[in-house]
Parts: sequence; structure tokens; C-alpha cells
Amino acid sequence: QEGIGKRKERTLRTRRFTNRLIIMAGSRRISSVLVLSLLLFNPAVFIHGDRPKAASSFLHRRGNAQQRDSTTNGERDKEGAAADEGTVDDVAAECGMSLEEIEASYWHGYHYDRQVMSAFEGAGLTNVADYFEAAADEVPDSLCIESVETGEKLTYRQVDERANKVAHWAIKAGVKKGEVVALFMENRPEFIWIWLGFAKAGATIALINTNLEGDLLQHAIQVSKATIVVTSDTLLPAWRGMVASHPPEQSCKLFIYGKTKPHNVPSSRFSERSLPPLLRRMKKDRPDKKCRAGFGQYDPHFYIYTSGTTGKSKAAKFNHKRVIGAGVTWARHMQLKSSDKFYIPLPLYHGNGGVVAVSACWRARCAMVLRRKLSASRFLDDIRRFGCTATIYVGEVWRYICVQPPKSSDRSHPLRVAAGNGLRYETWKEVVDRFGVERLVEHYGQTEMPAAHPMINSYGKVASCGFIPLSVRGSLGTEKLIQYDVENDCAVRGTDGFCREADLAPDGSRTGEAIVKLEEPYSGYTSDEATDKVLYRDVFEKGDTWYHSGDLLRVDRHGFFYFVDRAGDSYRWKGENVSTNEVCEVISQCPVVKEANVYGVTVPSVNTQDGSTNHDTFGKVGMVSVLPREGVETEAFLSQLREHVHANLPSYARPAFVRIRRTENEKTGTYKFKKYDFVQDGFDPKKVTKTSPSHHQADLLYFDHPEEGRYVELTADVYTAITTGAIRL
Repeated sequence: QEGIGKRKERTLRTRRFTNRLIIMAGSRRISSVLVLSLLLFNPAVFIHGDRPKAASSFLHRRGNAQQRDSTTNGERDKEGAAADEGTVDDVAAECGMSLEEIEASYWHGYHYDRQVMSAFEGAGLTNVADYFEAAADEVPDSLCIESVETGEKLTYRQVDERANKVAHWAIKAGVKKGEVVALFMENRPEFIWIWLGFAKAGATIALINTNLEGDLLQHAIQVSKATIVVTSDTLLPAWRGMVASHPPEQSCKLFIYGKTKPHNVPSSRFSERSLPPLLRRMKKDRPDKKCRAGFGQYDPHFYIYTSGTTGKSKAAKFNHKRVIGAGVTWARHMQLKSSDKFYIPLPLYHGNGGVVAVSACWRARCAMVLRRKLSASRFLDDIRRFGCTATIYVGEVWRYICVQPPKSSDRSHPLRVAAGNGLRYETWKEVVDRFGVERLVEHYGQTEMPAAHPMINSYGKVASCGFIPLSVRGSLGTEKLIQYDVENDCAVRGTDGFCREADLAPDGSRTGEAIVKLEEPYSGYTSDEATDKVLYRDVFEKGDTWYHSGDLLRVDRHGFFYFVDRAGDSYRWKGENVSTNEVCEVISQCPVVKEANVYGVTVPSVNTQDGSTNHDTFGKVGMVSVLPREGVETEAFLSQLREHVHANLPSYARPAFVRIRRTENEKTGTYKFKKYDFVQDGFDPKKVTKTSPSHHQADLLYFDHPEEGRYVELTADVYTAITTGAIRL
């Protein structure tokens, strides 16, 4: 007890010293560099569970005061009262912290992150290139990147020098500040330093999904307006196939990193060159920062592609501040140290792998271990082999790992913390109980979502995707859950034309669509039209504007949030957001298809190791309701449909289930397909056949069998095999 008291006292003194340093740096009384070296590169100063009581009490009182100030109606009073009931039993027993301590931790972390970002701005670290260079200057000889496949190791100095070569080449090649270049490459060390090199030259980097090909790859390149593309040997065939069949509108210069010799392309619009020889002639010292001067924190650093809630995949603008802020926030929540090794099996072209994980590594000055593609069977072997203490995930990753046969060595590993999103209740419990992972950091967010109060759960509340105190939502009101009509796929508006907050349930919870208020200009997408479609206007008053997520969330009486479902025309499968509109458009181009309606369906899993029923779900898988063209035999229709789907869609976007209609799909008054009844029927043959008025008009149901390589009739036996895990998707 005496030792604990001394540790708390040291922590309190450190925080007081921290605040004085930041104030002094802000007033230019000491060097910002000194502040950074003493404070900002040590995120472990603020960790949960070591909170001085005085600070806890003060922050809790402040939160209560804000909540009282925001209590303007009886419903808010009820919500606050509900939060007081059962707090100790419900929260403390599960999290090991009282609700008071969790709220105090939230506020302390929130203000700490703001102070760090303010100090970064004062020191001029508002650009991702500068952010990395500060890390390289601090720990030049520390390990930065290690490759699982090749065993290659690079220090921060070596990564910096290779990035400098790319920057010099890019500048010489005429890349201008703010110009977009595309990176079409799998997880490998080159990805990181090529990206950094372009950043040093002041470019914006479009991160292209490596699963894309054909017209989907063309679309991604075209909306980015990139004229320079860098790819690897592995993905070169996909690029060449796209150029041959679906060339983008703009001319593109392709640079290949690898040993493959470039083609002498007849058309000058799509030239090819080998990148390594060009880089060998470049200097390894840093280029003049003037090339990126004025390219600040709110300028786009990345284009990251997302399905959003409507239409085709869109290029979302991810600015420098969000990349840096992700590192600051997640390094703190994960309690990363410079001695950690961060295992990254997720694709770097997505936010979790390329932003959260990488930026957190640079913030903590620790090493990242890159795997080109996730392998569930080798996951723990990699963790042990490379001594990894941290990792990044999406929910499906742990599901894949949990279905592996149990081993006596399941808990013998150095993995301490894992961060990500989409971890469901049963899987969460198994990760903790079976594998002994000490800390899970679950979060909710979207690439295109405006920054507000971060929704993160690092408190151990099982299956919660984040925590925001009631006082924040009451007083600041930048995040709300509103009533949503799932059947008609739209927000509920009253007779006055305004939206309504989600109803308060008897247990103190609310369920509705998550929306975020815009308090500054919204970057959104590269397309103004696409940006406008994800905004709600005149929500609670005339003139207000809110980002609508297309996600249904539930918040309990304590302030913990839980993901419920996608509300819009998207679903998530195998770690990828899938746009039903985009898949529908591809399938509709099949010559034998007259009409297609695509949606996601839930697949219940009972695939636990002990044979007990697991009511968890592992995301939504695609299903298509199709109307064949007249005169096409069913067997020929299925054969041509499958050939078209597999040739034109990446694996994660291919519908696993096909429902053949005998009549046209029902549509709304605005000619949108109605999906609600189809989603409720799912792929259950009993429900599907009952929807038809007579047997000869019954819809036909098929399943894309992964082992047989064809569509098979989805009988009751096949349905049981899928839902019990005997057939794995």
C-alpha cells in the first residue's frame, strides 16, 4: 500500500510538471524541442488505474456540474438517474474501475490529448512527415519495421533515409505540393517508406485496396485523379488487366517496385518504369521542407476508400491532424512503450492498419512487424516468433483465430494489448479467457467521420465500442443518436420537420443512428456531391448540419456504446465495408440478369470449441435477390452469374447467397429497392419459401459453396451446416 501511494504521488507530480511545461512552451519561455523530448514522446505518463484520488474527485465533480448544467428537460433527468442505479455492481465488477474513475480517466485523457496536440502545433509538428522525422531524430537506431515474410529489419534512421530518396525522386519527377499519387501495394516495408517519401515531397497519397481489379480498380484510380501510381510485382497483373479492359480517363505513369521488367506500352498514356534504379541515384539526406511548406494539419494526407452509406466507393480525405491525433490517442489507450513490438496483419490501405497502428508506433517510438496477409493459423506463432506485445484487429480477425483448434500453448505468448473494432461479446470473452490478452481497446468510427469526442473503450467493458460520459453528450451535444426508420431506411422527422433523439428505454438505454455535429468545414470526400449525401441538414434547428453515419448504435445508462447494425446500403464482411449499390451495379451488368437487389444478412454462429451455443454473429455476408431474363434456364443462369461475379468482384464483395425471384423486386416511391423483408428472411429456406403465395411461384435459394466451386441448392441441411459452422464462409 505504501508503494502504491508513492507511485500515485510520483504520477501526480509528473502531471503537474507536464502542465507547467506545456504552458511554458506555449509562452515561448522554454524550447518546444525540450518539451517534446521531456514529455510528448512518453505517452505512458497517463495510464488507467493509477489515478490520483484528488484528480479523480475534481474531474468527477466537474463532470457532474456539466451534467447538471445540461439538464434542461425531464428526459435528461431520467437518463442521469438511470446512470446512478447499479453503477458499482454493473460497472466496477466488470471493469475493475468505478464509473466515477472511468469518467475521471476519460476527462484526464481527453485534456491530455488536446494539450499534446496543442504542443505539437506550437512546435510545428503539424505534418505527418515532420511527425515521423521527430521520431527518427529521437530514436534513430531503434527498430522501426520488421517483415514477417522476408525478415528484413529497418531502423528509424534507415526508413528516414529511404523515404528521403523517394522524396528527392518525386520532386525531380515534378510532383507538386498537394498533388495526388496512388500507392497500390500490399503490406511490406516499402509501403511505409514510399508513403513517407511522397509525404516529405508534399503529396497526398491515395491508398488503393489491393483486392481491386477491373472496373473497380479503374474507379478508385479515376476518382483520386492520380497521375503517378506505384505498385509491386505481385499486383502488376491486376494493373495491366485494368489498363487493357477498363483504362481510367486520366493518363498514369506506373512505377514498379520489384524485379519485373516494365512493358513497352504502346500508349503513352500508361507508361511503365522500374522504381529501384531511379531511387539508387537519389540522395539520402532530407529534402528542403519548403517543398511541403504551407501543407498543414487540415490538408489531406491520405485518400482512404470507403463504401460510405450510399453509392460507389468514395475517396475519403484523411488529413494530417487526424493521422497524428490517432497516434497520440491510441498510444495512450494502448499504453504503448518504446520497447513494444506492434504486429500489423491488417492491410495498410485501411484506417486501422495504416493510420491507427502505424501512427501509434511512431508516437511510442516502438517497432512494427508487418505481415502481408492475415493468417489465423500462424497468428500466435508470429506473435511468439517476433516477440510482439501489441496488435491491431477487426472483429473477424479474432473470430478466425478463435475457430482454430485449442492448444495448450494458447496463453503462452507475449501479446499484452490489442486494439480495433467489431469484437462481439462471445469472441471478446474468448480472447480474454482462452488467450489471456490483458487489454482490449475497442473503438467506433469511420474514415470519413468528422473528429469529435473519440469513442473508445479501453476500460474492459465487454463488447462496448466506446465510452462517452453523459456529461459530454449533455453539455457539448456533438454526438447524438436519433430515431431511425429501418424499414424505410431514413431518419425519423416530426411534423415540424426536425429529427428526434432516440427514445429513452426503461433500462436507461437509447438506440438510434449515430450522427456528429459539424462545427467546422467538413473535408468529406473528393466529390462534393458525395460529401453532401452524408450530411443531414436542419436536424434539430434551421441551419444546423450533422454527419450521418448510417450506423445504428445503442448507448447504455452509463455511457457505454454498442454497435447494433448498418442502417444504410452498406455492410461489413471480412474486415471490408461493402457497398450494396456497387455490388448491385456489377451484378446488373451480367447478360442473364434483368434485376438485382443486394443486401447483407446475418449468419448466426455456433462454432464454439466446447460445443456450446454461441449466439454471437460474425458480421453480415452478401446476398442477392435476382430476377433472370426471360427464357434463361436456371442451370445456365447460375453458371453465367457465378462466372460474372467471380470475374468482376473481389472475394469479400461476392454474395454468398442467391435468391432467384419470379417477379420484380418491390421498390419504394423513389424507386429504391425495398430490402427490409429480404433481410428479415435472410437465407433461411423456410422463411424464403413462405413468402411466396403459391409453390410454383416460390423463390429459389442457392449458396456459393466454397469447396464445390458452384452454386448449390440451399436446402435445410445446407442451412444447418452453415449455421453450425460445419461449412465455413
